[in-house]
Amino acid sequence: MDKKSLTETEILCPVPIPMRIAINPSLLRWACDRSGRSNAYFAHRFPQWTTWLSEAAKPTFKQVQDFANASHTPIGLVPLPTPPVDAVPIPDFRTVANSPHARPSSDLLETISICQQRQEWYRDFARSMGETPRIFVGSLTISDNEIAAAERIRTTLGFDREARREASTWTEAPRSFIKQADTAGWRVEDAARVIKKVHKPGKARANPLRGLFAEAIDGKTCVVEYETDSELRDYEQIPLLEEGGIEAFVSREVLPYTPDAWIVEADTKIGYEVSFTRHFYQPPKLRTLAEISADILTLEQETEGRLSEITKGTTA
Repeated sequence: MDKKSLTETEILCPVPIPMRIAINPSLLRWACDRSGRSNAYFAHRFPQWTTWLSEAAKPTFKQVQDFANASHTPIGLVPLPTPPVDAVPIPDFRTVANSPHARPSSDLLETISICQQRQEWYRDFARSMGETPRIFVGSLTISDNEIAAAERIRTTLGFDREARREASTWTEAPRSFIKQADTAGWRVEDAARVIKKVHKPGKARANPLRGLFAEAIDGKTCVVEYETDSELRDYEQIPLLEEGGIEAFVSREVLPYTPDAWIVEADTKIGYEVSFTRHFYQPPKLRTLAEISADILTLEQETEGRLSEITKGTTA
């Protein structure tokens, strides 16, 4: 047997030259001011900060990515020739010392963008469900008298002073308000949670997963239960051998998206899913090829016989 000699060779490649990007210093300052962080913060975070501002050096693409993350700026805006104009896409009535707010924060713009995306999604969903447009949406303008506008809102909601006086308890008023808003088609997403029951001190312990929440009432911490929103009621099918049980599943799959959800112990049921098709369905016995061939030949003979009768009748 011939022996083959092997030689170990080391192969080297040159280090690639990092790609550098020319950034307008005014855009760097704009991103710095927009983030709310000081110039000293970025000088400490990026040792070449002063050289970037003086255009004596250009940052690498990796440094541009790090700067975009540090300043909470979309990376697509950093290479622009001039800073973009941040404008609130909705009417902005905020004031500071009776003067309009100069510049919206990046957090505010991102929050508005997320809300608009959700609003657009719900608008499409409502249309697909055949819901009719709400006539009160967009019915008021900035030039409307504020007293008349408030009266129209009260009339639309059916929640005037007389309706508020009819509330028997202090918890009944917000409950009635939310009900009237739902009836009018006004979804109250950020409304305060309506308290259904207040437990006496020492009678119950807070357990949010079971619907028992700690709430400060008149300066005292109490354990309360909230009214449930029937439109947000949902059911989950959880594997019987789920690691950590129902609590672990809800904590992992539900609470990150709906932090104030809880488990209704009385409605929890243990069952088994049985596929009737898999266990009880009996498929019909298939015919043999000989039987199928015989049926085809019979149909062909019947067809030929009828064609012959039609042809004879035509000839006569």
